[in-house]
Amino acid sequence: MDVFCEQLLKRKDRPVEKAMKVIIVAIAGVVVALCLTITVLRIFGAISGLFVPLAFGVGIATFFYIRSLYIEYEYSLTNGEFDIDKIIGRSKRKSMYSFKLREVEEFGIYDNDKERLANRQFDFRVSPVNFMDKGLYYCIVRDNQHGVGLVILQPNDKIKDGMKIFLPRQVQGDVLSRD
Repeated sequence: MDVFCEQLLKRKDRPVEKAMKVIIVAIAGVVVALCLTITVLRIFGAISGLFVPLAFGVGIATFFYIRSLYIEYEYSLTNGEFDIDKIIGRSKRKSMYSFKLREVEEFGIYDNDKERLANRQFDFRVSPVNFMDKGLYYCIVRDNQHGVGLVILQPNDKIKDGMKIFLPRQVQGDVLSRD
């Protein structure tokens, strides 16, 4: 029986990121207004017409930059292979990490073990989650290429049900059985 399930997780902006977006848009608006004012008033004479393409370029660049700050994560589980992708601006997909669930050495609820995990050394960390939300889980994965890593996840019920099938029983313990 083939198992396939996926989940799309939208990253929520922190207040600092929201403020940065507002500041960037405000600065771009001022630059565009200044360029158009220079063009209309012909402050620099014959070269004033060059400020229209500059204003247009600033507007387009701001649009694409703000759009690139919109990030989503996609979890996909296919027959025991867990893939994590980062989707930038709803158009550009980048693979973050892939692992086999049978290679997971430890699995648990992140909030319960946060302090213990903070003191451990890992070769890499992957955390495609919203840390402000609840329902975070962690996997410790031993990878031949990268070493031992910590993967923090925010799976929905469908992904957790799929994980139950492929995670070794001794690893999942009672974490998934009580959900």
